[in-house]
Amino acid sequence: TLPAGTILNPTTGAITGQATLANTYGFVVRATDSSNPAQTVNASGSITVTLMSISGVTISLVSSAGVPYTPGGAVPAATQPAVTVTLATALPAGVPSIQGTLTVVFKRVDNLLSGEVALVPAAVNGTASFTVSAGSTTAVFSGGATSLVMGTAGGTATFTVTFQDSQGNNITSPTVNAAPTNFLVAATAPVITSLKISLASSGAFTATVIGYSSTLDMTNAVFNFTPASGTNLAASSVTVSLSSAFAAWYASSTSNRYGGQFMLTVPFTFTVTGGVSTNPIVAGTVTLTNSKGSTTSASANPQ
Repeated sequence: TLPAGTILNPTTGAITGQATLANTYGFVVRATDSSNPAQTVNASGSITVTLMSISGVTISLVSSAGVPYTPGGAVPAATQPAVTVTLATALPAGVPSIQGTLTVVFKRVDNLLSGEVALVPAAVNGTASFTVSAGSTTAVFSGGATSLVMGTAGGTATFTVTFQDSQGNNITSPTVNAAPTNFLVAATAPVITSLKISLASSGAFTATVIGYSSTLDMTNAVFNFTPASGTNLAASSVTVSLSSAFAAWYASSTSNRYGGQFMLTVPFTFTVTGGVSTNPIVAGTVTLTNSKGSTTSASANPQ
């Protein structure tokens, strides 16, 4: 029995081809002389086919400044670090290239599995394919340079990698089956991307805050308003409790696709004790607080 993918030349005795399956294949060699009756002798032999051996695998995320993030450490939310897969030693020259797949799964801080991180440009269901060529240690992704689009929710991104040889056999040597590589999306104070204060015909104002909270919670918002010249406001600072509203938002299935993102709208009417009552404010800011800290927006003018 010869290894699958090989053949025996009956004239020369040469065994040629490319073995396609790792195993030990036993065979018998028989020698027969020309005497009458013929004398024969048998000898047993074997051919052992082993899978290609590759050395340790490193999965890295690299910042836009070219600095690798530490595995198990924090990566800023809403960023897009490059992904690299490298071997400890180059594949031997002359061997066929090997194929591989890189898969990422994201679990939010609330233990919900989410698609809030993604491999781009070429990935399907969080999996990207690559090739490592002979003489090389670096994976080349099928869609070109590949990045991980980090979401806005805190959590853990877990990478796993698999390899196959040119015949489609899984390469499962101990040096390949390393533990999955994890990176954390850091939970930080809220991020405010915009504040808009809108005038309404009824005299009411609406503050619209857009941003994200990677902790998936929010404690409160403090709005501070600058009155128009000569105008006295009954209160220029207002605190709005947000715990219940944000808990309901982040627990809803609708919010899952948005990660930590939110749009908060708060209506205001002002009591003026003196001065202009039509447009009593000229600017405002908001300070949002979550379980990690507080962030204050830039000043916004009513419009």
